[in-house]
Amino acid sequence: MKRLLDNPLISSSDHDGGSPIEVEINNTRYSILAGRKQILQMLVSTYDNAAHQNQLLRKLEEDLHILNQGLETKIVERTAALAEEEKRAHNAELRYHTLFALLPEGVGLLNTDNWKFIEFNDVACGQLGYLREEFDKLSLLELTPSENLATLLENLKRALSYPQTSFATELLSRDGAILEIDIKTRQVELDGKKLLNCIFRDISDINRARKIERELEHKATHDLITDLPGRALLVDALSQAIHIARRKKNSITLFAIDLGRLNVITASLGHPASEAIQIELAQRLRAIQPKAGMVARIHGQDFIFMVDGSVEPSPLTELLARITKATSQPFEWEGSSIELEPCIGISIYPKDAQDAESLLQSTEAALFRAKQGGRKCIVLASHELNEEVQNLLLKESELRAAFAAGQMEMFYQPRVDLQSGKIAGAEALMRWRDPVKGIIPPPRFHTFSRGDWPY
Repeated sequence: MKRLLDNPLISSSDHDGGSPIEVEINNTRYSILAGRKQILQMLVSTYDNAAHQNQLLRKLEEDLHILNQGLETKIVERTAALAEEEKRAHNAELRYHTLFALLPEGVGLLNTDNWKFIEFNDVACGQLGYLREEFDKLSLLELTPSENLATLLENLKRALSYPQTSFATELLSRDGAILEIDIKTRQVELDGKKLLNCIFRDISDINRARKIERELEHKATHDLITDLPGRALLVDALSQAIHIARRKKNSITLFAIDLGRLNVITASLGHPASEAIQIELAQRLRAIQPKAGMVARIHGQDFIFMVDGSVEPSPLTELLARITKATSQPFEWEGSSIELEPCIGISIYPKDAQDAESLLQSTEAALFRAKQGGRKCIVLASHELNEEVQNLLLKESELRAAFAAGQMEMFYQPRVDLQSGKIAGAEALMRWRDPVKGIIPPPRFHTFSRGDWPY
């Protein structure tokens, strides 16, 4: 305080008089009209206030230093976190590109403005035989045959309207071959723009395998010459028809047709003529086939014509007239007119059988008897006829077994010349010596003539 009073910048000639006191602050002089005591009080107050302000400033500096230290720590931590995030993002991108490249199917990100690929893996271009730099310049439209462009654009438009879609199309390979490609699309959005993420799968080999499988299955279930359904398909269709007929109390008529003289035609004119006749007959029978009926070929020789009475109730005579007309009309072959002499066996559900296999067996039994009856013979099935045919087959089986077992014996009966009384020759007679039944004479086992045996 003494130093303030002794400051040369403050001068006065009177303590309490009215003369002003001169004060110099920052090289500026001020006149103060106050007493010395008041001035001292003002100076003390100013000093205390400055001291307090200095304390506040030091406190603010300390707080600011602490805040700076905390901020620097957070900056270091955040910088480390950002570096770690950047590293994770980089690793994730590397993993993405690795997986993208190693996917077994073609993958590409499609630009919907020009239908070019923004990104794609090697499989996508490799499927079509292109190098990456070649594929990068092509649009999906340039890889599509011209006749399929409209369909492809329609599918792509649909892909833009739904989150996920799939469709099949044809794409051209680098060498011009056409590949069948299945495309699955998913909408993605990047930078506010809608793109299509596409997965490409070459299904050409799969479709070829399926086609071959279908062809093999077709050949296994259809006649190789006429392409008519075989026995398995016939039995299946017949079973379904019987199921419906049983409920509706309707009938089903089955015709078995054997082409007489077909073996003679084959031997004289060759297999091409025989096959041409069979194919034409199949076409004729298909032409008169009812809506729910079927024309089939079994055993590689007999035609089966099925008529479902629940759909087309026609009299037996009318059906028979249609079939007779189709089979009796001459067939033309290389300028020659060839006529067949078909035999027909007929059975009817439910009169002759109650299930598909039995009805088919009944029809074949009637056909067998028709063939024994001669040319253009028609036989209706019956229970007695079925039993008779079964007995014939049983006797044939027993006769074959007897031949194999050496049970057949030869007897010779002499022929005598009545005028001279001398033996002029001998007649050879076959006898069957059964171990249980003894000798069985020819009338009992001579059931089949050579041409009538079914095998």
